[in-house]
Amino acid sequence: RRTMRALLVLLVACGVTQGSDHNAAFKSVRRAEFECGRYLGSDHDCAAYCEQLVLRSWNDEYEVLQARYGRHYRPNCDDFDYYNRTVDCIQRGTGPRDDFCCRSSVSKRCYLENYGHLEPTAPQILHMPKLRLRSNLEQCARILKISEEELADYRAVLFQHPPKARCLLRCLLIREGLYSDRNGPDAHRTYIQCGGYGDTEEIFQRELRDCVASIWARYRDPCERAAHVVFECRIRWEPS
Repeated sequence: RRTMRALLVLLVACGVTQGSDHNAAFKSVRRAEFECGRYLGSDHDCAAYCEQLVLRSWNDEYEVLQARYGRHYRPNCDDFDYYNRTVDCIQRGTGPRDDFCCRSSVSKRCYLENYGHLEPTAPQILHMPKLRLRSNLEQCARILKISEEELADYRAVLFQHPPKARCLLRCLLIREGLYSDRNGPDAHRTYIQCGGYGDTEEIFQRELRDCVASIWARYRDPCERAAHVVFECRIRWEPS
């Protein structure tokens, strides 16, 4: 089973649908089920594990990631306890700590029974893996004619200066489909990419809107605005 898990991680790096927003990627539950059916055959006991890997909604340390997996479900508008019920269901689930195929199956069942209506054919944006982030960063550096030495210097100071480093951050955010000069950060996508930090999406979006409004009032330059969104607005993500 350990070999199967390692193979799945390699397989799911392929077959991602690219969206219209630069390098943003999208996938539906139905597509994940189709791909895993090809990898594993029908009714495999690791099917749920494969699907959550394909949807980038599973981490072997933290298990199912609500901010990402929950996007594929639509809770009832008058149901205010769906999240707590789902968590309780998962915690009551059985299975050895390292049996991720079993534990992911429990997670899937709990979401289906408690979280809300599954929207199987609606593609949702996928969390961007570190390898893709690194690739996008290097592509933006080439676009902006930034040398490898300059890029290393920018990393060393967390991209806070010089001004060209801030333009590099802006390029990266746009390329990932997280940001536009007209509308600022996409709160929904940023919540997914950055994990949510334990807050509900509503709280995250409200705090992000307030932070962006403050930055827009202080800065006019597009690169300054984009960079300060990263520096000030709880976007706890650092290109590596």
